[in-house]
Amino acid sequence: MSSLSYSIYPELNLVFIRATGNISVKSFFGSVLAISDDPKFVRGMSTLIDCTKLEVPATSMEDEQKYDEVVGELTDAQVRNYKRKLAVLAGDNLAAFGVSRMRQVPLSDSLLEMHVFRELREALEWLELTLPSNITLTANQAFDI
Repeated sequence: MSSLSYSIYPELNLVFIRATGNISVKSFFGSVLAISDDPKFVRGMSTLIDCTKLEVPATSMEDEQKYDEVVGELTDAQVRNYKRKLAVLAGDNLAAFGVSRMRQVPLSDSLLEMHVFRELREALEWLELTLPSNITLTANQAFDI
């Protein structure tokens, strides 16, 4: 079963997204952009995407165009003069790791920094976050995909 859900942690300045199953690029990025409508969302928040249970589908030309469109919107951050970090947690999911690393390259000149990690600890360190003992990252808000 496929699902895409998120939670916003204002106290950590973090958006946490969990993707599982087979989700199209178009659905994934469309949902991610919709997070900006959440009243708890603040521009410049860091994002951590858990892709450890994501099945990476084959992509079409339409998917690639959608990806380019979304990257354009995300990198519009340059106009707003804020920097944003996007950490992708791939774990042992080699397909998610490889695809995410490929996606990292076009962002090298933008204010949106993206890195792919195998371990949560490494991702949190890069985001410069320490989880308080009373917080467990969960994604409670579900998207219709």
